[in-house]
Amino acid sequence: MSVASGLGEFLLTRTSRRGFLAKATVTATALTVAPVDLLVRPGTAYAAICECAPGTDCDCSDLCCDGYTQFCCTINDGINACPIGTFAGGWWKADGSIYCAGPRYYIDCMGECHGCGCGGGIFCPSCDELVCECALGDCNNRHVGCTEFRYGQCHMDITCSGRIACRVVSCTPPWVLDPSCTTASQTDDSTANHYASCQDGPTTYPAPIPITTIGIYRPATDSFFLRNFNSTGPHDILAVYGTTGDIPVVGDWTGDGIDTIGIYRPSTSTFYLRNSNSTGPHDILAVYGTTGDIPVVGDWTGDGVDTIGIYRPSTDSFFLRNSNSTGPHDILAVYGTTGDIPVVGNWIPAPSREPSG
Repeated sequence: MSVASGLGEFLLTRTSRRGFLAKATVTATALTVAPVDLLVRPGTAYAAICECAPGTDCDCSDLCCDGYTQFCCTINDGINACPIGTFAGGWWKADGSIYCAGPRYYIDCMGECHGCGCGGGIFCPSCDELVCECALGDCNNRHVGCTEFRYGQCHMDITCSGRIACRVVSCTPPWVLDPSCTTASQTDDSTANHYASCQDGPTTYPAPIPITTIGIYRPATDSFFLRNFNSTGPHDILAVYGTTGDIPVVGDWTGDGIDTIGIYRPSTSTFYLRNSNSTGPHDILAVYGTTGDIPVVGDWTGDGVDTIGIYRPSTDSFFLRNSNSTGPHDILAVYGTTGDIPVVGNWIPAPSREPSG
């Protein structure tokens, strides 16, 4: 019997099937790197050996060679979040840190695979677009883009990943910062007081920056199929909503940072909006517009809440409301010409949005 399969049977006898799957994912990904070291010293599998970035003059006494990866804030413009082109791949905690009252948590940001697979394995270093080096070229910084290792409790649907780009550090549990992370825990207390100059002391660190991801609305089944990643793959969310002839809309109707589904029904010039991405009745109803109008949605006031609007092709005009309710327009803008199709978006950075001229 192999070490890995024996450990799997051990876990299976002591936990539920769901718990076993989570723990097996954590264990299996760690075993691919340093199987003996993981079993003998579970907290040190991440940094099993002296691991200097190639092409450097560093030695094992330098931070760049200690096997751990640099904090993301060092290479991400001071932002303590996974950079664009990476995703949270797993996490561990350290107890007794001087930076947190309770456990200190570390999230590994893995490189995404671009145009290649893993060939039956779990890593794609040939196309993760990362360069193995000391962060900022300094031996006094830990390395980035070098380590093929994954604890595996976050984004478990992504089974093929690149190397570790950097680490997010926080006093907030990973499953709060990123709902894709499970609570299956690994511990490495040797990282408790790792520090980078871009850290802001023992306070709360920001969550990863949310991004917009893809989805489709299928009129044949009146269904939304939504993905949590901008990549090929199955849907993560399915919600049946609407009826024949409806036009799909999405927006953050409550200001909680999450976009949810809705439909515009041309036959009654009515918006039906839901506060969750699930099948069910509408939470918000607003009669707005007239025959021939095209629905648009956006945050017209910058308050974090998306509200309704319509584009009227007959007059080349946008009619926008500052609340999701029946009533007159708050904003009128004549713009476009015959045959144009409306689009809305956040085209310029805040705070200046004053009209020119």
